[in-house]
Amino acid sequence: MEPPRTPGNERPAVARPEALVLALDGRIPRSAIPALCGRLLRLLERHGAREVICDCAAIVEPDLLAVDLLARLQLTARRRGGAVRLDHVPGGLERLLSLTGLAEVFPEAGRSVVQSRGQPEQREPPRGVEEERDPADPIA
Repeated sequence: MEPPRTPGNERPAVARPEALVLALDGRIPRSAIPALCGRLLRLLERHGAREVICDCAAIVEPDLLAVDLLARLQLTARRRGGAVRLDHVPGGLERLLSLTGLAEVFPEAGRSVVQSRGQPEQREPPRGVEEERDPADPIA
């Protein structure tokens, strides 16, 4: 028997020692966002976790409302000294996060936070690391 649904039609959060896992189901009405943020706040306080993994696998038709929800959940967690990480992010949601400038807020959106898949993308080297250059190359 499936547990009862809570506001916004999301599945109940699962507590793990290192993080809370919050699985979202489908479309969530705008009116449910404040209740979800309040629920997240109570869960963070009750469990003392610093990290919340938001499982986005069930978001099949991502829209700006889903982006708004994730941004508000992130803000709520950060106000309590925590962070929201995304897992199983559909490509459409990943693109929306990028278009809205929130890809930096959710850097793991393009990969699973639970298990790495594939090779990491090429990225700029960390600051303070200089590449060696050939003395024969002209200075750019």
